[in-house]
Amino acid sequence: MFVDTEVSPILLRLREILGERSIDCYLIGGFVRDAIMRRATVDIDVVVGTRAMDVARDVASIIGGKYIPLDEPHQIARVIVPGGKHFHLDFATIRGNIAEDLTNRDFTINTVAVNLQEIASPVITFVDPFRGRDDIEGRQVRAVSEAVLQEDPLRLMRGPRLAAELGFSIESKTKTLIERNHQLVTSVAAERVRDELCRLLAVSGAAESLRLLDELGLLMMIIPELAATKGAQQPKEHFWDVFEHSIETVAAIEFVLRVGSPTYWDD
Repeated sequence: MFVDTEVSPILLRLREILGERSIDCYLIGGFVRDAIMRRATVDIDVVVGTRAMDVARDVASIIGGKYIPLDEPHQIARVIVPGGKHFHLDFATIRGNIAEDLTNRDFTINTVAVNLQEIASPVITFVDPFRGRDDIEGRQVRAVSEAVLQEDPLRLMRGPRLAAELGFSIESKTKTLIERNHQLVTSVAAERVRDELCRLLAVSGAAESLRLLDELGLLMMIIPELAATKGAQQPKEHFWDVFEHSIETVAAIEFVLRVGSPTYWDD
């Protein structure tokens, strides 16, 4: 597992602090996924075997970082690590034991955990009950269950966004689950949906990502005004209806920005 040389001292210091207090701690989620993929990241996700907000507050005080409470009912907090690269530690409380906690995660690629005490060991034992490493290797996004999508419907958007960011595909059963539950996305706060959509549009291939959202039934849920553009004909000078024209405009903008290339243009 790859760990950035700038991240290692942070993890070793955290291991020392929590070890002195006999607090169980696991690296988890996107940090472990990215480490397996050898992708550098500034986000370090950890779960601890006690009240996470108390731990985060203590860690911030000890290392001179900034403590930010994120979700008190669910015991989630962030510590901004001092220094120039803006690393941050996201703390959450383990729900049950680590295996039980992983069942509440969103996608299998985010359900691989590593005991922090093993971080400097030559051989690392992965906690991987959903074979997330296989999906990382196979480059596919697979939901842990339908229930996790229903529990937080923003995950319906997060799946396509993760696929776009990582260059993965969405596993066929997961596509079916997203399609079946697509209307639930309307129950999510607009600000959260906006953030996921903006992250998706920032990735190369945004036009194809929008087509995927449309295929999954999500696009019309989050931008209902687009429904009227489907089948809306334009003057004969235009090849597409208004909807297709809008999508191809996104592709053209990517071309201008040298991010992508519309398929209908010759090189």
